[in-house]
This record gives sequence, structure tokens and C-alpha cells, in this order.
Amino acid sequence: MKIKKVVTTYFYNPNYAYFLASLVLLILLPPFIFKSFLGILSFKIIYGIVLFLGSFHITQNLKQLLLSVILSALVYLSFLLNIESYTLGVYSLFLSTALFTLFLIHLIKYIISMKKVNANSLFACISGYILLGIVASFLFTLLNLFTENTAFNIASENFYDLLYFSFTTITSVGYGDIVPVSQLAKSVTILVSVLGQIYLTFLVAIIIGKYLVTETKETY
Repeated sequence: MKIKKVVTTYFYNPNYAYFLASLVLLILLPPFIFKSFLGILSFKIIYGIVLFLGSFHITQNLKQLLLSVILSALVYLSFLLNIESYTLGVYSLFLSTALFTLFLIHLIKYIISMKKVNANSLFACISGYILLGIVASFLFTLLNLFTENTAFNIASENFYDLLYFSFTTITSVGYGDIVPVSQLAKSVTILVSVLGQIYLTFLVAIIIGKYLVTETKETY
């Protein structure tokens, strides 16, 4: 009963600090750790932690938790095995896109429904922005796989290159070193760029609005 009470409390009061830390490690460490077996193993562990923490954040009860853990386990298993199988790699990408999209949707719902702005809500907002970049990179990778020639002007199907392109797109930096080549890739890039700006504009406005309301109530 004590364990159930702790888990139930966590459902309604998730701590996004650890989730944010795991996401930051996931997007920043690959260039430094892919040079050795220990580095690759570390990345696999970090990815597993992201899936585990994310599973708790998209659930509101034990039944949903069980389903999300099963889905995360399938994603993680396919991720571990996709090196040897092209089909399994595509399957892993589809599952990962769906799962990380669920993570993102839940974070947005949490940010919209929260009644008080605190550090945890800011962690959730930043985590959502990083998730948007990761989901976009999955979409770009799938697009590149299913395009007859190539969707982007990159020499190899390097996921990290598309992850980098994804974040330069949602932030509207656009260095120009990687550009979409096919018409469909250009359309998806436009959509991702617009979503990145919408996320910043609306969710930041929501947080500022809720913060001002909270400060006003505490003042009076």
C-alpha cells in the first residue's frame, strides 16, 4: 500500500528535473561517447533512462503505467537490435516517434493545466522543447529513409546530423550546412519550423500569464 501511495502521488506531482537532465545528456553526449564500447554502452543506458522516466510522465494511473512501460520496453528492445536489421531499425523509428510524441503531448497538457508556476513547470517546458526537436529528428530520419534518392544533402544517414538539423530548424537558426532537397522534405521542414515557433510563443506566454496571476494573488 505504501508503494502504491508513493506511485500515485508521483503521477500527479511528477519531477521533471531528472527527465530534463536525461534528455540533455541524450542530445549532447553522442559525439563524445560513440568512440568506444563503453561510450556506446553509456548512451544505451541514458536512452533507457529517458524511456523509463518518460513512461512515468505520460501516465495517470497504474494501468496506463503498465501499458507505457510495455511500449517503452518494445522501443528499447528494437533500439538495441536495430544495428543488425534494417526492418527492425525502421520499426524502432516508428515506435520511437510515437512514444516520444506521447511524451510531448503529455508535457504540453501538464503545462496548460498547471495552476502554479514553479521550477518543475519550467523543467517541463524546456523538456517539451527538447522533445519537439527529438520527434522532428525522427520524422526527418524516416523521411530520409523512404525518399528514393535523398531528402537532405547529407553524405550518410547519420541520425545525429538530422538531430542537429532538427534543432537548428525549430530554433530558426538555419546555418545552411544541411538543407532539405526533396519537395516533401521542404514541406516537413516548414511545418517543424512553424511548430517550434508556436511552442515558444504560446507555451512561454502561458507560463508568464500563470506566473503573473500567481504573483497577483500572493500580493493581494
